[in-house]
Amino acid sequence: MRLRLGRSRSKRPRQRGVAVIEFALALVFFVPLILGILDYGYYFYVAVNVVEATRIGARQLALQNVGNCANLAAVAAARALATATMAAGPPGPGPATVYMNNQTGMGTKTTVTASCGIVPSNPTWNFKVQVDFPPAVGILRAGMHPSVAVPGDVEFSQTVYIGGQ
Repeated sequence: MRLRLGRSRSKRPRQRGVAVIEFALALVFFVPLILGILDYGYYFYVAVNVVEATRIGARQLALQNVGNCANLAAVAAARALATATMAAGPPGPGPATVYMNNQTGMGTKTTVTASCGIVPSNPTWNFKVQVDFPPAVGILRAGMHPSVAVPGDVEFSQTVYIGGQ
């Protein structure tokens, strides 16, 4: 058996610090991926809540016995109920806005519109809920609709048509 003095010579080249470099290179790809997942997850969370708020508001509007669109007083009362915002006084916030405020805290960022038409039946309500909100992280906005009302925000809207009452 031979004794070796000094350093042993390995046949493998030294790889000290290579793992740190590989980790840093991998982070360049993984960090934007994770942040994009957070943005899209938040966008879809808001989207699901907007769809549910639209369903609730449209149902409430459908329960109103408006008659036809020529009855302007009834149409105005139904529209006021449907489109009331959180800042409005009596009759109080509309059901879609209340839902958005309770679920996401975005009642003040929610715009609800309702209009009465006569095609294809009289009345046909066009009920729309739109939310303008900032993305969760803001690093990835591809595929999200930019907000027209608030620069830098994204929007999601849902429209329901309610025909004939």
